[in-house]
Amino acid sequence: MMKASEFHILDYLINHSKNMPEKIFCFFRTGAAYNQITYGDLLKKSATFGNYFKNAGIVKGDVVLIMLKHCPEMYFSYIGAMLAGAVPSFIPPLTEKQDSSIFWSSHDVLFRRIEAKALVLSRLHEDMVKANLKEVPTVIAVNDISDSTETGNYDIQRYPLALLQHSSGTTGLKKGVELSHKAIIEQVVRYSDALGLEPSDRFASWLPLYHDMGLIACFLLPLIKGLSIVSQDAFEWVSNPVILLEDIDAYRCTHAWLPNFAFHHILRFLHSEQSYNLSSLKALIDCSEPCKPFTASMFMKEIERMGCSPAVFQTCYAMAETVFAVTQTDLHRPPSVIRTDKDSFQTHQRIKLCESNSLEFISCGRPISGMTVRIADETGRTLNAGQVGEIVVSGPCLFDGYFRLPEKSAERLKGGEYYTHDLGFIHDEELYVTGRVDDLIIIYGKKFYAHDIEFIANQCAGIAKGRCVAIAMENQMAGSQEIVLLAETDETQAETRKNIMLELKRQLLAQMGLAIQRIVLLEKGHLVKTTSGKISRDMNRKNYIQSLQAAGAMA
Repeated sequence: MMKASEFHILDYLINHSKNMPEKIFCFFRTGAAYNQITYGDLLKKSATFGNYFKNAGIVKGDVVLIMLKHCPEMYFSYIGAMLAGAVPSFIPPLTEKQDSSIFWSSHDVLFRRIEAKALVLSRLHEDMVKANLKEVPTVIAVNDISDSTETGNYDIQRYPLALLQHSSGTTGLKKGVELSHKAIIEQVVRYSDALGLEPSDRFASWLPLYHDMGLIACFLLPLIKGLSIVSQDAFEWVSNPVILLEDIDAYRCTHAWLPNFAFHHILRFLHSEQSYNLSSLKALIDCSEPCKPFTASMFMKEIERMGCSPAVFQTCYAMAETVFAVTQTDLHRPPSVIRTDKDSFQTHQRIKLCESNSLEFISCGRPISGMTVRIADETGRTLNAGQVGEIVVSGPCLFDGYFRLPEKSAERLKGGEYYTHDLGFIHDEELYVTGRVDDLIIIYGKKFYAHDIEFIANQCAGIAKGRCVAIAMENQMAGSQEIVLLAETDETQAETRKNIMLELKRQLLAQMGLAIQRIVLLEKGHLVKTTSGKISRDMNRKNYIQSLQAAGAMA
């Protein structure tokens, strides 16, 4: 019997390729065309990549970065790197909407810090990389591997560290989350039990593989369990998000994971005359961002007519540092929603159930098997149920640390527990997530979350969807912080812009009790994104301060 320390993700792939070589691993969508990848083909092509890597001088423990757009070679290069004993990590490629100087400068620092041995990319991007990085790792054009005639073999060069999952936060440099094969397999086994997965289940996904939700839930989990996935290009999905429903219908998919904003994005494109057969769905799981009760009710109201059970909408609390899921709601019933007194929550960070003058929170469920969740105050002391504090997690799926960042690791990993910097509370043994420590803004003693402000702004007519950011500024005269909302709009007429701001203020006051003082409307494309495509709170705050200084509005 194999020891736990010897477990390897690819043992499962080799087993699947022997026992069910013709089973489809992936229906890979490009435009309207689909390419089928069987488990037999997946291993064979990945082994060709693995041999190419070994012949290029890559050895056990070397970090191999993969910077590819949507293509089947994403899977082959990642698995091939594991076969060679290397440590793979997906890195998002540069997009048109990102600031190229910020992108390349941050990645140059990252590549040198982790001492990446190789960078896998398309030949089209080779010159761009060499022109923008000071120290270029070995560049491997995926086109050369695809054209290789080498025959693959299935000899695994075993190395305990499976992969690096680089964080996608909106501030600071990316941190490489170290995940072992053992931790990943523990997660897959335990989370699969929580979901009640069956061999016939099939996942639909547009999620990028450089995000933990795409990498684990929609790549490695189905790979280990021998399930099938339908894979879409994230950029194609953004331009027409209804294609997710098309594929769920056409391929009878049972599960999909989505960040909260994605549900709203689908509804903006879904017309009342459009209908799909979604009766195959067992769960659409809201994850990654703070989950919103409004999202659940609005989305389910629209898609119940397509054959969905009321319990299809589910939630999950997950992060790369625990491989993926920490908690999961019960798939047999809709997630619980509670209402708490607004003043009690904002002033005292306590939950006081009530119906009027209330805020709504949706449950993220109970911890999956083996995982432990507690709520701690600033000193690390455990708080009682109904008190808001930092979410602290522990269990067999915990990461090993941040790659070559011992100080950061020691700051967050203490006594076998991970201090998440997320805030939440426990009610009826279920976890409710309220926001992040970094998103918390205190105004005259009341606590508000930036993501709540942005969520309300994104529902306001005239605001470009997903193109706003709330920042905190110190008001020395008032002795407190104040909130500035930066939001992009296409509107140019002064009267229309004035009405947008008035409506925003009205909604924020009505829904949150927030009397916001400053709303700044910007042209489309003004806000800066991070290298992973998220709106950067830190960079946009710096740019706003610089604009005030240039205008002489700040000392």
